[in-house]
Amino acid sequence: MTLTIYNSKTKRKEKFVAQEDKKVKIYVCGPTVYDVPHIGHGRSYVFFDVVRRYLEFLGYNVTFLTNFTDIEDSIVKRAHELGKEPMRLAEEMIEAFLNEMDKLGVKRANLYPRVTEHIKDIIKMAQRLIELGYAYVVDGEVFFDVQKAGGYGLLIDRPVEEIVAREVEGKPITPPLGRHGPYDFTLWRRTRSGDPSWDSPWGKGRPGWHIECSAMATKYLGPSIDIQGGGLDLIFPHHESSSLICQVLYDRPFAKYYLHNGFITVGDQKMSKSLGNFVTLREVLKKYDDQVVRFFLLGKQYRAPLEYSDEEMTKAELDLRRIQSAIKITVKTAAPKPSRRVGSKEKHSLKECPDAEKNLVDKLGDARNRFIEAMNDDFNTEEAIRILLRVSEYIEEFTQTCKRFRSAEAGQQAKAICKQFNDVMGVCRKL
Repeated sequence: MTLTIYNSKTKRKEKFVAQEDKKVKIYVCGPTVYDVPHIGHGRSYVFFDVVRRYLEFLGYNVTFLTNFTDIEDSIVKRAHELGKEPMRLAEEMIEAFLNEMDKLGVKRANLYPRVTEHIKDIIKMAQRLIELGYAYVVDGEVFFDVQKAGGYGLLIDRPVEEIVAREVEGKPITPPLGRHGPYDFTLWRRTRSGDPSWDSPWGKGRPGWHIECSAMATKYLGPSIDIQGGGLDLIFPHHESSSLICQVLYDRPFAKYYLHNGFITVGDQKMSKSLGNFVTLREVLKKYDDQVVRFFLLGKQYRAPLEYSDEEMTKAELDLRRIQSAIKITVKTAAPKPSRRVGSKEKHSLKECPDAEKNLVDKLGDARNRFIEAMNDDFNTEEAIRILLRVSEYIEEFTQTCKRFRSAEAGQQAKAICKQFNDVMGVCRKL
């Protein structure tokens, strides 16, 4: 059984082969911390947590990084609205993000680099791009020359004009004043007086979005990584642009595989503040148990839309309780009790236990293989959950015949298999 994953770069499933034997480097783009995380953030980071867990289950040594964009226009604007310092707001939102990811059982990243801690690295990268001819300076701002770098097309497979929808009545797009091309993006920008800024060779300012991840990822993971991850909305322009920066600097692809999760929908519409259907994780976690929320977020194949509603949450809660109850029974009954005198009716039942134990362990072993097959098929957590529900049925049937395992070996085998399910999915942490 071989792990295959859908690569957003090639638009097909590919066999996963790490660049270095049994070592995997993953960079998942983190939030811009101007507000508390929403449930869409939860879906993304819970999914990539499972990716990490499953790769570790397969025996890989995973280095996992998630960044924080802790300076950006949205942070400055929100801070001004609240009467706070932007850096203070960012710090509060980082703390909120980490606390809520902890509740969802998301393992902490090996490192959480912050933009404000890497200004010098970003400036150095921008200077190198200028030296190589891939960037230029206009009035104290630095822009990346997309055409000089070969144009877009690393991840997107249609004209950029269609994606950004900036053409009007078929007229050609003209570059903004001073820029070489219409899609050249900012590497360093001037800031307004009073906004957070840093000294640079081009004057006071702050970094552009795309170069931030390029600088932080390559500093800690090197010029080429195994997996770049994030939501579908990051494919363009962010991952396209940040990857292009790395490719021209290091003359190699930045990531071998690109994984992007789908959106949360509400009433068949993408969740967004503009539509008024925006739901924060804080609201959801007040209403539902944290493990129910995690379970719900894994309920669909990660690239498909996931509908949020009270009905879907209730269904997730019922299914999870059934799985948790079954695994709990297995864990508690794995060690046989000391022998005792039993009645004739129970003796008749106990005669069936050795066969029932063997049958259950065989079924669990088969379920384990099917679970691995599902996860090997592009991390199909939806199918994995169906298999866990069938496992619950097997355990329920066993306990109707035998209250507990009579064989220590059979009990420990069953317990080990259930533990492997949980190590990957992370949905039974309180057992």
